[in-house]
Amino acid sequence: MAVENNCYGSAVILILSGIDSMAFLNMPESQTDVTRTDFIDWVNRYMKFPCKEKLTGADLYGARCAML
Repeated sequence: MAVENNCYGSAVILILSGIDSMAFLNMPESQTDVTRTDFIDWVNRYMKFPCKEKLTGADLYGARCAML
């Protein structure tokens, strides 16, 4: 919906927030909040980019911090 309405910034924030949520679900039970390492590790483990410009978890974490 956000992309269809040319709200690209909102779309990016929703995507990055979704990654944050998935990292939250993947963290240890004893932990109460997602850390930088959790986010980066989740991206590196579960997201694959089929292009020569390989984004890393650190790249997406930087984008997350810039957008949020």
